[in-house]
Amino acid sequence: VSHEQLGREGRRLRPRYWEKLAAGTLLLKLEADRRGVTLTAFSGKERRARWTTRLEAVAWRPDRWRHLAQRTAAALLTRLFGERSYASTRIAFVRGGGKDSRVLVMDFDGSHLEQRSVRGHESVLPSWSPRNELTFTSYLWRNPDLFIVRRGRAYRLSRQPGLNTGARWAPDGRRLALTLSRDKNAEIYVLDRRGKVQRRLTNHRSIDTSPSWSPDGKEIVFVSARSGSPQLWLMPLGGGTPRQLT
Repeated sequence: VSHEQLGREGRRLRPRYWEKLAAGTLLLKLEADRRGVTLTAFSGKERRARWTTRLEAVAWRPDRWRHLAQRTAAALLTRLFGERSYASTRIAFVRGGGKDSRVLVMDFDGSHLEQRSVRGHESVLPSWSPRNELTFTSYLWRNPDLFIVRRGRAYRLSRQPGLNTGARWAPDGRRLALTLSRDKNAEIYVLDRRGKVQRRLTNHRSIDTSPSWSPDGKEIVFVSARSGSPQLWLMPLGGGTPRQLT
């Protein structure tokens, strides 16, 4: 089917055009206008439009058309393979060292570089929430506090005395686990989205740090030297005796 023929078809194909499509063919049509794009997929086997996706450009973004192209690619790959695509995702990382370390984000292709932490104050350990919020630890107020970036602005989420580090979000995005040393020793705690402590998970004289969640959100894995060297340990979110993994 030629470009000119397809352009006049809208969301269907004329019967005589189907003969030119193999049974397993998936034909994609992309229609662009000033507000966004419409992506339609035609199935050669079913001889009809299988699905249509409409994506609007984000008007306030200076790079809205490049951003729209990334989202379009992501929507297409997600439709074809049933898994979320990386085409519209962002990468958070730390550049520099000591007081010059700062948290930056960029698109997966290295473009659209932006700084999220304040320069001149050590910032480390960035982590994304399932809702695309960014958390990191910063010494902006001389204590390693936990910050969260929402709508482009950074706020202090946890400012307990001592460490507020290694935050990792639960799969549901409603809580996070991190290391606090509010009682003079590094232990694993769970906080809600407002930064309020929900529970303390570990209580050991050894340092417990670097928590992470199981996919179902029911268990926490963390690093502890309680066996004599730093190893991985696993424990239920509801509490209980940790089990050594490594």
